[in-house]
Amino acid sequence: MSDLASPVILPRSRTMAYWITTVLLALECAVGGVMDILQLPPFLTTLVRLGYPSYFSIILGVWKLLAVTPPGALVGPVAFTGLTLASWALRPPARRESRPR
Repeated sequence: MSDLASPVILPRSRTMAYWITTVLLALECAVGGVMDILQLPPFLTTLVRLGYPSYFSIILGVWKLLAVTPPGALVGPVAFTGLTLASWALRPPARRESRPR
């Protein structure tokens, strides 16, 4: 049985591979976010073809950029929680579940 509290020492090549892939993923999110915000044709065309409205590109771009920045780790979940609660509180009466008597 292994001790979960014991430190894990990774080989240097594995650590380097981790950071390289992490940086590449962050760069892809940053570049993709900027391209979405600018609504460049290849990306916007694909998004619209998938059935999303064009303004969704800007929303997606902002969230991608937030995923790259350190405060983005907290901003995203808090904002989505707020939006979820607001949507629930503002739902029309027809969408409210009737309570059993």
